Amino acid sequence: SSRRGTNSSTMPRLLDMVRACGGGDGSAASARANDVTRLALRALGILEQLLELHSSKFPHLDAILALLIETARAADAHLRVREEAAEVLTAVVSARPKLLVKKGAVDVLLELGFELVCEGDAVAFEDPGRDDCEVDGDDADDYDFDGGRDADDDPLGSELPRPTSVFGGRLLTSIGDAVASKRVVPYVQAKLGAIQQLADPHARKGALLLAAAVSGGCSGVMRRQADALLDLVKAMLGDANAMVRAAAAQALMHFAANLQPEILLNHEQLIPLIGSLMQDPEESVRTRGARALAGVCEEMPPDQLDQHIATLVPMVAATLNSGTASASTQKYLCEVLAAIGDAKSSSLAPYANDLFHLLIPATGPETATLLRAHALQACGLIAVGAGREVFTEQVFNALWPNVADAFASPHAELREMCYSVAAHMATLLGADFGSHALQVVEAALGLLNDENVNLKSSNPLAKSDFKLGDDADVDDGVHGPDRDADDADGDPDAQDDFVMHVRTADVEEKTAAVYCLGVFAVELGPQFSPHLEGLTNALENCVMHVNSQIRVNALHALAEIVRARHMASYAPEQPPAVVNGVEPSDDTLFPAVRDFVDEFIRAELLPIMNTDTDPHVVAAACDAIVHLTRKLGAVVVHPYLDEILDATSVLLQQQAPCQNAEEDGDFDSDEGEANYQGDAIHGPRGDDGADPNDDHDRVVIDSVSEIVDTLCVAYGPSFAGYFQQLAGYLLPYTGADRSGEDHVFAVGVIAQCLDALGPAKAGAFFDSAFGIATQLVHTTPESVARSNCCLVLNVLVRHAPERFVQQPALVSQVLQIVWAVLQSADELPATHDNAASVVCSMVHTLPDAIPMASVLAELLPRLPMRADRDENVNAARCLAAVVDGPERARALLAANDGRTFEEYRAAVRRTMALSDAQLAPEHKQALWNAVSAAAASVPFSLE
Repeated sequence: SSRRGTNSSTMPRLLDMVRACGGGDGSAASARANDVTRLALRALGILEQLLELHSSKFPHLDAILALLIETARAADAHLRVREEAAEVLTAVVSARPKLLVKKGAVDVLLELGFELVCEGDAVAFEDPGRDDCEVDGDDADDYDFDGGRDADDDPLGSELPRPTSVFGGRLLTSIGDAVASKRVVPYVQAKLGAIQQLADPHARKGALLLAAAVSGGCSGVMRRQADALLDLVKAMLGDANAMVRAAAAQALMHFAANLQPEILLNHEQLIPLIGSLMQDPEESVRTRGARALAGVCEEMPPDQLDQHIATLVPMVAATLNSGTASASTQKYLCEVLAAIGDAKSSSLAPYANDLFHLLIPATGPETATLLRAHALQACGLIAVGAGREVFTEQVFNALWPNVADAFASPHAELREMCYSVAAHMATLLGADFGSHALQVVEAALGLLNDENVNLKSSNPLAKSDFKLGDDADVDDGVHGPDRDADDADGDPDAQDDFVMHVRTADVEEKTAAVYCLGVFAVELGPQFSPHLEGLTNALENCVMHVNSQIRVNALHALAEIVRARHMASYAPEQPPAVVNGVEPSDDTLFPAVRDFVDEFIRAELLPIMNTDTDPHVVAAACDAIVHLTRKLGAVVVHPYLDEILDATSVLLQQQAPCQNAEEDGDFDSDEGEANYQGDAIHGPRGDDGADPNDDHDRVVIDSVSEIVDTLCVAYGPSFAGYFQQLAGYLLPYTGADRSGEDHVFAVGVIAQCLDALGPAKAGAFFDSAFGIATQLVHTTPESVARSNCCLVLNVLVRHAPERFVQQPALVSQVLQIVWAVLQSADELPATHDNAASVVCSMVHTLPDAIPMASVLAELLPRLPMRADRDENVNAARCLAAVVDGPERARALLAANDGRTFEEYRAAVRRTMALSDAQLAPEHKQALWNAVSAAAASVPFSLE
């Protein structure tokens, strides 16, 4: 009825049904109670599907929200009913955030989510049936890790009810992702501000989980508060209540993942702090500590992680050897070791053999499935990280039989890790792994050709499986097996729509298999050539799979197949060069490779970009073009450049099919979102077009930005004409009516492209780029966008210095802008670094146009860069330029009665002390040579 817009009578009856059946005694276990609960769940499921069918205002929405909130909050209701009500609310938040803001419902939903995560002792956001450290000890044995608890364990015939923290956390996460941060963060700040005065430990736990849940969606604001959040977590880790300490560890894990890179700038304090949790008397805290440590190690830059290996590895090994750690704690500690291996640190080698001795026994069949899988993953990454000199044939022979045995396991998670280990072995051993790869290839091709798909009716009334009473079988003439779907009142709209479903475990296994085969294609060289044809056919079938993630990974693997075919055309000792800036006559691809590339780009990638409705798949097609261009050069995409840019232009205008999904028709007018129709500059927006402020296609836009950046870098100055056309589509994203994310995207692309165009062509865009950067830096709400504005100014200073010489007023304007950014306490550290880098460029490019003494007094204490380490090259160049010649060196010595020289000497010391990952040795050497030459000619002391 909803499809015909006649739901005015259906909705009140559904609401009455939920109200009547959803508030029963959650502890009752009688058949009658179970049937009533099933009825409530069925009604909620129908309600959710009816909501999904409507793209505009929905009748009775206020009543629906009120009932769902009441049901989710009802402590005496069955937990499954409460969960289903919260899940429907989560879906509404994701689909109609602006409408909820307009109705003033956001704070009410935040309060509901907070109450749910406060309830009970659980500290979990995830489904405990799959991968949650709340499932420990004997309880873990009741779970089938391929899909949750067995149906027979639940009187309702489905998975075990989840803790309120799980569905409350999902509701909060959805609010954080969908609603503007300015409407969410103040609520969170109020809860955190009072946390240490809260007597109830459940309230302290809830405040921590609230902040953790929204940290992903609100990262733009919360990143600026990273230091304060870290201080709060540190205080809560010392709480007397174990549940609160576990919540603090959980929050720290989310902050480490979402508040990058600011939260990790304090890694010297952070790692020991988390490590201390491994000594906590409560196993639940130790488990959360291990998980937080794994998350931090996965996110930490390799050079930072390297500083802690000597402390971390012995601690982790001792805990694994203790015999007292739970299976979940051991699993997360395996993830810590995997992250350390993935960092490829030279500090790992001395520990590698002991770790293999510890982990390889855990990869055998007698180990629990999930722990075995993570032990395998850790072994593979440690092998790659330690290198072939440490990963001897003896170690391989001890490990590989356990991997080969695990391929026959009935558990998809374990087989998934086997593909990951096989990929690592191919990366490490290359052609020497060829004889062992055959088993993996056969298993992978068999898996890819096996369609493990289930059909499920999307009709909310189909296949009713509950009974009203102990023995009653109700045949209403609709759900019977012989019912013809087209006979429902003669209405074809009433027929069942079948949706294809694939188990998550199967998707992840296929994803790992596809990735593994892509690695094989590149790393095994000629040995893999016989399998290329069969693999290509299997992957092309996967591109048409019903599951988005499988399609995405198939496109990535096919791009690797292109690379493998290209490399196979050359002798191993003479690999092909990356050819950029090509003309049509410069095609260096062999004809067979060109034919394959032609088929891949014209028959697969371009049709997906132009017609596919799945944003993730479209993004993957864009990523494949980026990958091919970066690995093989512009030569590979040159014949299709116009077609690629045509598709890119449509995506930039948000007019592609993947960007025209049904949208919420209710806009929040106070954010400038109402009645936007576009104009001649910003481009048209039809009734079915994408709202320029919606971020539903952010994944697509991010990949499109990579295409533009990559092509501009590959073609260099010759891309100027194309960039001029694309710039017209970028300008709308810089408008005052656009979101901060749009500003970040557009200004970032402009900065990267201007840099790639170089001095020869960047000057042609000076006026428009300078105008955008100097205006947007004052108006954008996003610190990262201001950082990108500084990048644009930096590029213009370096590539068009003559404009600043001709117009001295521009120099003063730029200095005023960067000083304002540097002095603002609201900016991210990386934004401060990029502002300082603009001044560095002015010092070595426009030394006579700036007040050097006053500039250095402000700049030198900020060097080197703390967060954006890529800018340290510019910092070193600036420090060298300051003493370039005796006159400058003498001026430095005399400035501010010698105080500026002391600051300079301290900045040089700090810069020379950077690790090689933070500043390459050649740049350090160049700086030292410049400083030494100046010291010899003036002279001055470097001590």
